[in-house]
Amino acid sequence: IFFAPLHSGITEIYSPECTEIKTVLGSLKVGKINNFALKKLPQEHAFGNHLPFLFKLQNSIKNKPLVYPIFVGNYNQSNLAELAKFITPKTLIIVSTDLSHIGERFNFTPAEKQEKLDQDILKAIENLNLSELEQAYKGVGQTVCGIKPLKLLIKLLNNLPLLNIELKNIFYDNSQNIDSLSDSSVGYGVVAGQAELWQLSEQDKAAILKFTKNYFNYLLIPSLPKPMLKTVADKLPNPYGVFVT
Repeated sequence: IFFAPLHSGITEIYSPECTEIKTVLGSLKVGKINNFALKKLPQEHAFGNHLPFLFKLQNSIKNKPLVYPIFVGNYNQSNLAELAKFITPKTLIIVSTDLSHIGERFNFTPAEKQEKLDQDILKAIENLNLSELEQAYKGVGQTVCGIKPLKLLIKLLNNLPLLNIELKNIFYDNSQNIDSLSDSSVGYGVVAGQAELWQLSEQDKAAILKFTKNYFNYLLIPSLPKPMLKTVADKLPNPYGVFVT
């Protein structure tokens, strides 16, 4: 899944309606997520710059998994829920953004060094902390283009049943060192990591179904011993409900 910002002024979240994107290397196979608005593929450099990488990545994997581009404007809780249902332990999520934009042309000329300001953004991403990100975003003059995709990522990951997640800031650079206010510079960084997504095993599912049947028997015949389900409940990373048909 690839989250890209929108520089075109479109305010909603959507997927491209195409099934493939032609690149200089070949065709990138793309997919659509149900219940997301579909629109024409935009001329969005935050996505286009990654096409060679995405093509190489797709073709390096045996079954050539689809790439799902999501262009992130405003989103809501139902968008988050739809994405959460779509994610499996094998899903790779990529977010494209730059960092601070410094110089008179960007109306942002801070006293602090660019790297220091950008590291605050990268640290907030590393910590998956939304309030830290908001604070760091203000600190860089609200010049981070991919702030909406970053927020979407943090909200999404914080709402998934993750057993463990490790993110690490592995690279930072900027386009140039500024010597005067008439110069300009954009920051860039990479944060990468891996998460372990909790899922029920087939054995656990069978135990829950058996427990549910026994519990209904207990409700009808209170003299029966009250069934317990501690073996499965202890494995949950957070309190969750289970829907059983």
